[in-house]
Amino acid sequence: MDIQLNQTTHDLEISGGDIVLVDGVEEVAQRIKIELMNIRGEWFRDVNHGADWYKLLSKSGNKGLIDAQVKTIILSDKDILSIINYNSVANKTTLNIYFTANTKSSGVINVEATL
Repeated sequence: MDIQLNQTTHDLEISGGDIVLVDGVEEVAQRIKIELMNIRGEWFRDVNHGADWYKLLSKSGNKGLIDAQVKTIILSDKDILSIINYNSVANKTTLNIYFTANTKSSGVINVEATL
């Protein structure tokens, strides 16, 4: 169980004055999206959390390497079994990622993230 974040603003979800919690496949999807949106070294409690976006985007710019890193992050989550479908679209300022994955709880997650 985790605190639910708004899908658009990434702020805490609050309902009736209470913080909303998330669990199950929704928690897994949120956890992976957070991992993808964080820059490695950004969080002081775990400097290995997130992707090394500076290195991937500034030095290589190679979409194949970027996609491989994203897939590695997805598959490294403790609750993911496999990626069913993956697609990404890159332009000069953003990377849009769309994927569907099987979870260990027999659920399926669909994630869309803009980085």
